[in-house]
Amino acid sequence: MSKICFFVFITVFIISCDSSFKAEKSERFAIFLLEDKNILTHEALKNNLDDLELSPIPLICYNDIKSYHQKEHKVFLKKQFSDYCQNDMETLFSKLPGKPFVVTAFGKRVYAGSFVPGISSFAPNTPCICDYTINDTEKSFTISAPPMIDSSNYIDSRDDRRILEALKEKIIYDSNNQ
Repeated sequence: MSKICFFVFITVFIISCDSSFKAEKSERFAIFLLEDKNILTHEALKNNLDDLELSPIPLICYNDIKSYHQKEHKVFLKKQFSDYCQNDMETLFSKLPGKPFVVTAFGKRVYAGSFVPGISSFAPNTPCICDYTINDTEKSFTISAPPMIDSSNYIDSRDDRRILEALKEKIIYDSNNQ
C-alpha cells in the first residue's frame, strides 16, 4: 500500500512540475488582445491597464518567439507559432486595425498598445504594431514607438526591465542573425 501511495505521489509531483514549467514559459512574456473584441484602443486607454479584461489565450507568447531584436523592438516568430492565429501573420494582423493589445511579462501587465493600419492618419499615442512592419516571409513584426513623443520626458515602455528580463534568452543585437 505504501509503495502505491509513493508512486501516486511521485507521479502527481512530476506532472505538476512539468505543467508549472510550461505555464511559466507561456506567462513569461505575452501579447494579449482584449476579451471584448469590439473595444477600440482609444476606448481601452480610458481605463486602468489592470482593469482591462484580457483574452484567456495570448495572441503571442514566449514560446512562439524565436528571437527579439531589442534596439528595433522587432519580434521574430518560430515557423509554428500561436494557436490563436494558426501561424498566419497576415491574416492575424489584418483583422486587428484599431484594436488594443496588452504586453505582459511574468504575468504582470506592462503596457497597452495598438494595431495600426499603415494608411492611418491617426494612431493612438501608444506603442504600435503597424501592418507595414509585418513580414510573413520572415515571420516578424515590429512594435513601434508611439507616434507623438515629447522626448524631454518620454520613458519608452517597450524598454521596461521586466520585458527585457523575460526575453533575455531571446535577445539578439543584429537582426541578420535571427
